[in-house]
Amino acid sequence: MDFFSGGCILPAILVMDINYRFRRPLGLFLGLLFALAMIMGVGPGVLLVNYPDTLLGLPRIYTWGLLWYAVHVVIAATAYRFLWRQPLDRDRRE
Repeated sequence: MDFFSGGCILPAILVMDINYRFRRPLGLFLGLLFALAMIMGVGPGVLLVNYPDTLLGLPRIYTWGLLWYAVHVVIAATAYRFLWRQPLDRDRRE
């Protein structure tokens, strides 16, 4: 039993197969969100360099960078699950 076949408890959105007509808009949305996260990660983050305050025990600039890194990870995981993954052989049965 693999990870997405129901062997573990996952939200329903991760288990269901996405319809082909939603793949293109999802890819466009994820691409734009990825570009926005790249700009936001380095753009406004530069202004946080002069603030030595901490947030969650880390300097603000590190917290800002980790936040946008987490956004990148979620985008990549979503794209893998719904856009890049090829169906398994057992899913191709007719």
